[in-house]
Parts: sequence; C-alpha cells; structure tokens
Amino acid sequence: MVNVKRKRRWPAAAIRRVPGSVNSNVFICLGVSACLARDRNPHDITAEKVGLDYKLSSKLMLRAGHNHSGLPFDASQTFFNLLAPAVVQQHFSAGATWGLPNGKEINIAYQHAFAETVNGANSIPASFGGGEANLRMHQNSVGVGFWWGR
Repeated sequence: MVNVKRKRRWPAAAIRRVPGSVNSNVFICLGVSACLARDRNPHDITAEKVGLDYKLSSKLMLRAGHNHSGLPFDASQTFFNLLAPAVVQQHFSAGATWGLPNGKEINIAYQHAFAETVNGANSIPASFGGGEANLRMHQNSVGVGFWWGR
C-alpha cells in the first residue's frame, strides 16, 4: 500500500519580523580593483504568511500558501539594488506530494511572485551621473523533487 506519511493539517499562519541589519552592506565592483561599498541602511520588515497542506488521499498531499512583506529599502536606494532588485512583496505558492511504493515520493511546487515596481527618488549618486534607478520585478518558479527516505 502506498501512503503519504504526513497527517491532515489545517491552515497555519505566521508573522515574522525580519531585521534589516541582516544584509546591511552591498558591494558593487567596477572592474578588477575598484569596488564601491555603501551602507544600504535597510529597514526591518514584517512578513505575514499563511499556508495550508491537506491530505487529499493516502497517496496525495496538496499545499498552498501566500506571503506578504514590506520593502526593505527606500526609493532613494534603488540604484544599489539593481543587481538583486528585491522589490517583490507578495507571492503565492502551490505544491503537491504524490506517495509511491516503498516510502518514495514525488514533489512538485510552483511559486508566483507578483510584479512590483519601485521608482527611484534621487537614487543615482551625482558621481555616477545622477538620475533615477527604477526597479521592476516578478518571478515564476517550478520545482520537481524525488524523495526516497530510509
């Protein structure tokens, strides 16, 4: 008999405070020996999460979740976030686990991060020509995994 080993669960929610000091410096390298470092002074953010996993049958577990968080930097700091524009503030995820014989499982997951735009405000330093660095980002990701346990 094939059986997913997790029990039926009900919705879960969490609110987490993420300190901005986790990634307080960014380094932008311009060539081999010249690097510009600036303290980004990121903000603390609150991440609100809700999720559900549900055992539909002895072989199938379904999961879904939603996350919403704040923006960890000001519009004046968009230039220093060009390489990693962390502007997405909410995403939705869904997944499933299919139980196979001998305790093996196939896992699939999908995540969609909704598009966000942050327009810079005096974000490019005068030494780099001045102006604005506007950021826009959205993401989709798919994952597939195989678990064989002990």
